[in-house]
Amino acid sequence: MKARWIFNSNARKSEAADELQEAIRAIGGQDIYLSEHPDHTAEAVACCHGEGFDTVIACGGDGTVNSVVSGLMACKKHRPTFGVLPMGTGNDFARTLGMPLIGLEAIEVLQVAERRPCDVANVLCRGESRISVNVSAGGFSGQVSEAATDEVKSAWGSLAYLRSAVTAIRELTRFHTRVRFDGGPAEEMELINVIVANARTAAGGTVVAPQASIEDGLFDVVLVRGGTLLDLTGVAARLIAGEYTAHDLVELRRCKTLAVESDPAMTFNVDGDLLDPGPLEFELIAGAIDVLVGPEYVPTVEAKPAV
Repeated sequence: MKARWIFNSNARKSEAADELQEAIRAIGGQDIYLSEHPDHTAEAVACCHGEGFDTVIACGGDGTVNSVVSGLMACKKHRPTFGVLPMGTGNDFARTLGMPLIGLEAIEVLQVAERRPCDVANVLCRGESRISVNVSAGGFSGQVSEAATDEVKSAWGSLAYLRSAVTAIRELTRFHTRVRFDGGPAEEMELINVIVANARTAAGGTVVAPQASIEDGLFDVVLVRGGTLLDLTGVAARLIAGEYTAHDLVELRRCKTLAVESDPAMTFNVDGDLLDPGPLEFELIAGAIDVLVGPEYVPTVEAKPAV
């Protein structure tokens, strides 16, 4: 593997990052690129093939992952294989890929990892498109993301999203939502949460789409209806157990395209980045990239029986 390893130079410097870069240099034939802006990342990805790199590794959290995948999707020819060196707060896409979350272990795994096809989503919001490879979540999830500020993440670390959920639930909103699956007629629902998943986890390891597959050519769309506080407590308990899609207030649908609009307008978190509230359209591009997966990678997951 001759790879370009892309680090976010704006991320906090640490001894851990220095140690990882030293380990990468020791492999030989590798390139460490410090990106200062998403445009720089796109340029670094675009010139990989011409400079002899067959692989590009996103070194960081889910924001860095999204930035590198966006660069890959801009390449019309010669897309390098994609890998992740997890260094973020959530590392959610790395979890779906079955990658070790310890940096030095991940470097070793990446050198011998299996390649698998991976779907990528195009998300259209207010006339602007962006790429998603992990999970887009609106409604309650978007409110949690708004509460998970950089200060909260710095203070609470891996518990930041749980802390933010406690804040957001005090202002739980019900959304009159219109959803279209695969170009079909609009279906009207009263929802508190919409999850459009390519991968399985969000918010630092919470399994929001237990059966999602990055290589099946379909979104897993999880719709959560409103209920009493006791009802929603039951949903939360099953969420922790990884089986909440069997709850009566939760519906799982699968599709290739999806359109969502609501009143009030939902705020969606797309791979960790908050979009302006408004109608969204999602399109899944099957097998768009090749990814490196770890030893814990599971292509498909069987549904747990309802209890």
